[in-house]
Amino acid sequence: MRGKRGQFYIIAAVIIAIIILSITGLTNYVTVKEEPASFYDLGTNFGQEGPVVVNYGVYNSLVISDVVKRFTDAYSDYMALTGEQEFNLVVIYGNNRQATKTTYTRASTGEVETDLGTIPVSNAITSVTEPIPTGQSSIDVRIQEKDYNFKLKENENFLFVMTTSKGFENYVEENIQTS
Repeated sequence: MRGKRGQFYIIAAVIIAIIILSITGLTNYVTVKEEPASFYDLGTNFGQEGPVVVNYGVYNSLVISDVVKRFTDAYSDYMALTGEQEFNLVVIYGNNRQATKTTYTRASTGEVETDLGTIPVSNAITSVTEPIPTGQSSIDVRIQEKDYNFKLKENENFLFVMTTSKGFENYVEENIQTS
C-alpha cells in the first residue's frame, strides 16, 4: 500500500476538481431569450407601407395628415390584434417647413387570473398628435429616454420609431430614413 499513496492523492485531486467544476458550471450560465420576430415583422411592414400611403396621398392631392392619421390609426389597432400587449409607436411625417408627431401608446394595466390561466388586461390605445413647426432640415425628438434626430427634406417624409418591452427587455424598430 505504501507505493500506491501517490495514486490515491491523484484520484482525490481529480474528484475534488470535478466537484468544483460541476458547481461552477451550474452557477455560470446565460439564458438567451428569443426576440419577438412578429414585432420586427410589424416594423418592417409599417416601414414599407407608410411611404406608399404618403405617396398615394401626394399623387391624389389629398391632405397628407389625414391620410397618414387614418393609416397609423388602423395600423396601431392591427398591432394590438397581433398580440402586442404593450407598445409605443411614434410617427413623424411632414417636410422641412411643417412636421407632425403622433404617439400611439398601449400599456398593460395588469392581469386577471382565471381557472384557465392568467389573462393580461390592456388599456385602449391612446394617441397624442402635436405639430412640430421646424423651418429646419432636422428635428430632435425624445422617445422613451432616447433622442432621435430626424432629417427632413422638402418632400413629404414618413419616419417612425416603434418600441415594445417583454419583461426587462426593450425592443426597438425604427425607420429614420427620409424619402
